[in-house]
Amino acid sequence: VDLPGHGLSDIPSRPVRVSEMAEAVLAYMDAARIDAAVVAGNSLGGGVTLGLCHLAPDRVCAALPLCAIGTKFPM
Repeated sequence: VDLPGHGLSDIPSRPVRVSEMAEAVLAYMDAARIDAAVVAGNSLGGGVTLGLCHLAPDRVCAALPLCAIGTKFPM
């Protein structure tokens, strides 16, 4: 999954928050009809993994944040 501003996705006009990236992953899961998944991410992706756990804990079967960045949302 290309996060907003990464890979082949469009480059936004402003910095994208980690929480918005987690929302984008959740939107992808909805569009792909993925009810739940094991989620892993490294560095920024680890922060997005934690964000997805916070945003939709019932949709994450297991999480593997590797060297994750810090988060500003409560866990």
